[in-house]
Amino acid sequence: MNQRELNEGVCLEKNVHSKKGILLLRKGTKVNRAHIDMLKNHDWFFEGEEEQVVLQVNAPKMDTEIETNGYPRIQQSYDQAVHSIREFFDQVLSNLEASVDKVFTQFSNVLEEVLEDEDQAVSLIYEVRDRDEVTYRHSLNVGLISGLIGKILNLPEKDILLLGKMGILHDIGKMHVPDDILKKPSKLTDAEYEEVKLHTRYGFEILSKLPSLNVMVSLGALTHHERLDGTGYPDSRKKEELPFLVQILSIADIYDAICTERSYQKGKSSFIAIDQLVIDANKGRLNEKIVNEFVRYLMKQYVGRSVVLNSGEKGVIAFVPYESPHRPLLKIENDYVDLKKVSSIFITNFAS
Repeated sequence: MNQRELNEGVCLEKNVHSKKGILLLRKGTKVNRAHIDMLKNHDWFFEGEEEQVVLQVNAPKMDTEIETNGYPRIQQSYDQAVHSIREFFDQVLSNLEASVDKVFTQFSNVLEEVLEDEDQAVSLIYEVRDRDEVTYRHSLNVGLISGLIGKILNLPEKDILLLGKMGILHDIGKMHVPDDILKKPSKLTDAEYEEVKLHTRYGFEILSKLPSLNVMVSLGALTHHERLDGTGYPDSRKKEELPFLVQILSIADIYDAICTERSYQKGKSSFIAIDQLVIDANKGRLNEKIVNEFVRYLMKQYVGRSVVLNSGEKGVIAFVPYESPHRPLLKIENDYVDLKKVSSIFITNFAS
């Protein structure tokens, strides 16, 4: 195991990545206290070094254990938000009087922290450790990803926050779907799948009873599985019937559903999720403009990263084209391969 010293004020000569392949700090970054504290929460390494690095902190010791700036708070804020979501969902399930204000307050805190550094937002979301409750984590992740997409699209702050609220409550209807169906490790029967699909209507009914809630939140619960071409559920609505914010919510939901581990499937890589989003956009199921902007954002974070291809080969992402960001230029050994011109090759994951 290699050891490296990392001091405040040092200018990084290499990119720093997490063990899962997420870019944490870019080459050229001047290291500050927040960066050092952030790296404490990750297994990380310098680009080109396969072995894990142990961080030796030589920065001056803080007078207090309470961090007031940067990445270290994300774990605590995330956990608090998950707890608030679980508490609210449980109150709804028990027919108790439930206030959504606490949920929104906790969510706003973690959303603000995540969006402080847009370049590392996805890294922060998917690198939080020790997360168990899948339904609540998925709800929070979809809220955060929805808000991030809103920021990428330069939407007004009020819409970014609304997107987050839509995301954290989009699956509340699953509280009325039996656990043995939701957590079934094998393929659902047709009858069970029909029951799962009802969570959209259940969610709309629950949220419609909260008078202070923006109508878009309950509409998001009802329509996040609808698709622009009318192939979704529960009502087979088409593009003109689906508000722009709902179209963003659907994309965030698909992305996190693919990347997050479930009882019936292991979490897949961001590249698999990206490819699925692009396929659905090309089929007219998802908003192509939103998908392209989100994919372009994601792929730009991965430039310089080593990846594994479906052929078993390893390569490095050298360049991300604007028009087809999911088909980058790769450097494989001493050659360059343009994935736009080679349809049989695709990226499956980050290289370990």
